[in-house]
Amino acid sequence: MFAKEGDWGYTITGSLDGVPFMAFEYQWWVQSLLVRGGRTKTISAMIWTLEEDAPQFVLTPEGMYKWFVVPLWPRIRFEPPAGLEGYWLQGTDEARIGTFFGPSVRAYFAANRYEHLAGGGRELMWWRWGHLPSPEKLEGFLAMGQRIRALFAAKHAAA
Repeated sequence: MFAKEGDWGYTITGSLDGVPFMAFEYQWWVQSLLVRGGRTKTISAMIWTLEEDAPQFVLTPEGMYKWFVVPLWPRIRFEPPAGLEGYWLQGTDEARIGTFFGPSVRAYFAANRYEHLAGGGRELMWWRWGHLPSPEKLEGFLAMGQRIRALFAAKHAAA
């Protein structure tokens, strides 16, 4: 997902609600014909190891897919979209992704339009554009990420 020219920024490891996580900042350079020389892109992210395998997927807001598109993965569109309108979803197994993105997960994304998520195997990653927040705001960032991880844990615990 990341360019070889990228740089790791701050990295934090720990656990929330007994679940280990890693939060990090990653920055890379994008050459552009529109911006002289190019520009730097930065994300702040959280990653977790899941108890069960997740299907391979990338979910980003519509229009942002160009930064995270996986060339050989097909775009997935559910009929009806049921909460994923306005998102670009790609993956390798449409049926498994449909199960993974159950009703509670889709409802969350319908109410929160600018989330980014990727998964595959035992890994789940959530990110936002920009640097990791300041120490005063870091707890809120970690809590937001934990809410997203909990969506998938609760879904699989209920199944």
